[in-house]
Formats: sequence, C-alpha cells, structure tokens
Amino acid sequence: MWKIIENEPSEVWDERLATFGGHPLQSALWGDARAKAEGNPHERLLVEHDGRTVLQARIEARHHKLAGKIAWIPQGPLYLYSEIAFAAHLQLKAALKARGYQVYFEDPRDPIPPRYREHGVCIGGPSQTMIVDLSVGPEALWRELSANWRNEIRGALKKGICVREVDDDESISRFVAVCAALGKTKGFRFQGSAELVSHLLRERNSPQVTAKLYAASLAGEFLGGLFVFIVGASMQNIWNVVVRSGGGSNRLLQWTAMKAASDAKVTRYDLGGIDPIVNPGVYKFKRALTGPVVTFPPIRGAALSLRGGIALAAARALRKV
Repeated sequence: MWKIIENEPSEVWDERLATFGGHPLQSALWGDARAKAEGNPHERLLVEHDGRTVLQARIEARHHKLAGKIAWIPQGPLYLYSEIAFAAHLQLKAALKARGYQVYFEDPRDPIPPRYREHGVCIGGPSQTMIVDLSVGPEALWRELSANWRNEIRGALKKGICVREVDDDESISRFVAVCAALGKTKGFRFQGSAELVSHLLRERNSPQVTAKLYAASLAGEFLGGLFVFIVGASMQNIWNVVVRSGGGSNRLLQWTAMKAASDAKVTRYDLGGIDPIVNPGVYKFKRALTGPVVTFPPIRGAALSLRGGIALAAARALRKV
C-alpha cells in the first residue's frame, strides 16, 4: 500500500509542486541551485499510497556533533491529501530514520496537515504572513492600494526611477551586496549568494516554477531590488531591499512585480513574514497593502532515535532551537 520514491526527476517534481501550491523552498529548482552554489546536500522523497502521491518532501541534510544527521524540511513537506496526511507523515519519519537521520524538523505551509500537534514538539512560536489577491487584475489592484502608496509610486516614476526585470551578473552582485549589508546592520545573516541567485534566475525545470529579480535604478545608480519566486498561481516574496528608505523605489518595485504577475494570471502574492514586534517597519510597510493576515503554527521537531531524543531535549532545555 505504501511506497517511498527517491529523487524523482526535477521537472516532474516541480510540476506537481506547482499544481498543488507548494512553497518555492520545496522546489527541486531551489534545492539543486543551493547544491550547486553552496554544496548543501539535499534529497527528495515521495510517499505514495496505492499508487497515488500523498506527500512530497525536499529534505536538507544537516550535521551536528551531538545530534548527528538532522533532516530539515523548509516550508514543507507538502501534504497533498488531508485524509491520510498523518499516516503519510509516519511513513516519512520511518523513511528518514532508515536513512540515518536522528532528528527531523518540518514546517509545512498551505495546507497544514491534520493532527499537526502530534507531529513532534513545538519549536518557537507561530508565524504570520499576508496574502495579496492578484486575481482581481491590475486595475482593481491599483485602486486597492492606499493613497500614500499610489502617490509614492507616481512620485518615483516622475523622478525617473526605473524598475526592470534583470538577470545580469552586475545587477545580481549589487542586489546580494546590499542584502548582505542590511543583514549586518539589522543583526541577521543573509541566506543568499550571487551564485545561488544566478542559478535560480537562469535555470528552470518547469515553466510554472520561476524566479525573478526586479531592480530599481535612477540614472544608472542601483536603488534596490526585489527577488520573487513563482510556483504555479502563487508568487512568493523571498528577499527585498532598498539602498535607502523613501523615494518610492520600494513601492514601485512591489507594484511592478504585482502587476507583471497579475498580467501573467498569477492569483496570489505571499508577502513573506510579518512581525509587528521584531520588525515593525516592515510590518507597517506590508500591512499597507490589502490582504488577509495568515497565521501558521510553529515548526515541529521530532526525534528519530534515542540519540536524537537526547539531543533534541538538550537543545530545547538550552533554548538552542
């Protein structure tokens, strides 16, 4: 009845991910690009029931001197059929244990599987994002923007600020450099690199799974960029940065990406994480757009062995996870 399939062809994997609305970080494109750019090992597992795929998980292998081999499933797995989601989850855990993993962490998005509390222990707290409805079309989208947003966009255009889709080495390098600099200023580590962004922009497994980088400039000067990932009918905000606040470039970047996606029949735009406490400026900026706030439950972690159990308990006691 149950079957585990390893490393399905990338194009088939990404087509299914697009059909069922999976997250970009679960795409073969993302995993392959990270492997090429950074050497991060990953594998893809399908769980089938009676010949039907019910779960797919792209797993990143991590290693820890105490815990051993750790499975991290970013923004996943993707549970395709809720009626047997928990049973499929148990099959996945057994498959990971057989492959030598000691601990695993999962963080599925839409849809959240039933009985999620039984998938492991809670790591951290819930997270939030905001979804913009792009299906209404560009004209309705423009009307739904606040007056402040529309005025800022008009002002940016009058100044001569230009936003265009790019994939050249110079634009990628500038974007990554500004993102890394912002990370140092804000106290976080930027999780990208020029090589990773290049692979994501220039390689493709499926026409439904694509990455795009928009760059804002004025008289040849780089002002900021927006990196988005489209999977099927959904666009995800991955990274966005501006050299300095004000001037309308950030809003013009967002508007350009939303309009292009809406024209391409993409129906939803996930703005990424919002947190009014940790990052109130970003929260205020994103909440100015029209869309519902969606709350996701915490990451779940589970031990797959005695060694994994000891390591996970110690990490939780020391608040290291």
